[in-house]
Amino acid sequence: MFLNTVTSNVFGSGDAKLEGALKNPNQYKQAVIFEALSNLPAKKMKEFVRSKEAQTMVTEGIISQDDLDRLESKPTEFCRNTAVCAKAKEAEDPLWNQLVELRIQERRVMNALIEKYGKSVSTIANNADTDIVEQYIPRYFRED
Repeated sequence: MFLNTVTSNVFGSGDAKLEGALKNPNQYKQAVIFEALSNLPAKKMKEFVRSKEAQTMVTEGIISQDDLDRLESKPTEFCRNTAVCAKAKEAEDPLWNQLVELRIQERRVMNALIEKYGKSVSTIANNADTDIVEQYIPRYFRED
């Protein structure tokens, strides 16, 4: 989804650049920004979503309005999902067991992907993530 098969050299021309190795750098940038913002406390997240900075980021195409909507509903959705899962587990619902199995399978597949690609992009991705967060998210809304 993110890696460009034509320029598979993640390291670029001796410089640690991730952007040149990606098919769609904006998609990666949006994912990094969304992840950073989704880790904010609920109150600060809501404040960001309603801020002038957020609307400017949408206007400039840095993040989408859909991302802001997802961020705004995330704390409520999390509480609802947690309650639903607790109720399903308590009722010994077979769908709960199926969900548990799917989450286990998801972690196995993700671990296999990390084992396969992790070493080649970890340092570069960490540096790129930090650069993206520092460049696009105002300091007040960052968790430093």
